[in-house]
Amino acid sequence: MFTGKQLREYRRRRHLTQKQLGKAVCMSRDAIAKIELYNRVISDIQTLKALQKALNIPYDVIGFIPID
Repeated sequence: MFTGKQLREYRRRRHLTQKQLGKAVCMSRDAIAKIELYNRVISDIQTLKALQKALNIPYDVIGFIPID
């Protein structure tokens, strides 16, 4: 499981604002903010893939290994 708390940590490590990350993964700043604020579990595979790529998150942290 990858949570909003983890997302915030990786985003801050990359020195990105919520708006910058949102643009990189085709999400609104508000969507990123809600995930982080409410510590939501991110379960959508496409969202996880986009976040993994944008933030360079290790596969074992994000919770999947791509097979494509």
